[in-house]
Amino acid sequence: MTETALLDRVPKEMLHKTTRELEGIAYPVYELRDPTHPDAPPTILELVGDEEEGFRIWRIQLHDPRYRSAQGGVGVGSTFGQARLAYGIQFVERADMGLVAVSEAAQISWLLDASTLPNPNAPVLRPTDVPDATKIRGVLLFR
Repeated sequence: MTETALLDRVPKEMLHKTTRELEGIAYPVYELRDPTHPDAPPTILELVGDEEEGFRIWRIQLHDPRYRSAQGGVGVGSTFGQARLAYGIQFVERADMGLVAVSEAAQISWLLDASTLPNPNAPVLRPTDVPDATKIRGVLLFR
């Protein structure tokens, strides 16, 4: 969705434009708030593009446990094992956002709570290095 289409469809009072930084690069985002749940974490709509060509949403971050996937009901608070069973995990990596498990076919990345690993600072090289009980602390939907 383009930024223009987003602004046409979503009430202005639900959106707050700001910037985030990832791997040393600042980029624009919108924080989308649900007025019926004002204390819930915002949904983060990450944009890609430029002023000349325009921006579009390329990734959505969810940190609200109310949202669940259609397959398996996986979301914030679920476990790595549930995500692995429902979607498969092709790889895990440490990134600026933390420990991430990727389900490529579903275009979903699961932000994992590395503090619950037996050794939080140990290298994580394969999905089998992550215990099934590791909690999901965020969901990234990408395209």
